[in-house]
Amino acid sequence: MKYKFLILIFLLTFCCVLPKQTVFAEETFAEWCRITGDNAFIYKEKPSNENTICFRLPTSYFAKILECADDCYKVFFDSVVGYVKKEDVTPVFSEPLMPFPEGITCQINPSVSAVVFEEPSTSGKQVGIAQNGSIIKYYGSSLGEEAILGLGTNWFYVSFNDEAKTVSGFVYAPLTQNLTPIQENTEEVLLTPASAEISDSILSPELMDFKNILIIISLCFAGVLLLLAFVLPRKKKKQVRKVLAPPKFDDFDF
Repeated sequence: MKYKFLILIFLLTFCCVLPKQTVFAEETFAEWCRITGDNAFIYKEKPSNENTICFRLPTSYFAKILECADDCYKVFFDSVVGYVKKEDVTPVFSEPLMPFPEGITCQINPSVSAVVFEEPSTSGKQVGIAQNGSIIKYYGSSLGEEAILGLGTNWFYVSFNDEAKTVSGFVYAPLTQNLTPIQENTEEVLLTPASAEISDSILSPELMDFKNILIIISLCFAGVLLLLAFVLPRKKKKQVRKVLAPPKFDDFDF
């Protein structure tokens, strides 16, 4: 009984030295996020200040996540790469069928040509000229300089083809007309990973080290020897009885 108890203690100790960890069957990371903030902006750089704002993102649409930082995502939105605050979006775990608004345009007023700037200000760098009456692609709006007194501070971030190249930048909103309304995107997407099931425990990566493997093999070998030492039947020692020889008649005197 004492030997069986020692064997049990050894087996329990051996199992305890094999650390295990629980892992997910498949780690799933969000590749898309839905724009849920009412004032969600895409920034040219990490959103440390308002000067890097590019334009307001349309609520209910999506952006593709490229990188994850502490408080923001680097995203791709309809050919524009920038940053969005995490608080303004919700990660989703399925690819949307229509992530970006389609066919959203505005028209330059027929009576003027509009200069397109790198920043929402007439003091910024000029990147192109949108001809009067031309149809240009619209991404979103932003606040900037009041370029014409009394007409407000609203600017549009747009793109168009100019001499066989694509020009992107800001145009003063009062110089445009016929902006296409953006409809709400009601597409349903997954808000949780589809494969969030926990799998069986597996050995920790540390145990895959060669030195640790040798230690484990040595412990197994020692355990087998110990087990055999106590389990295999042992031969009983023969008890030899010393039998005294009967006395000889010659030893007696008559």
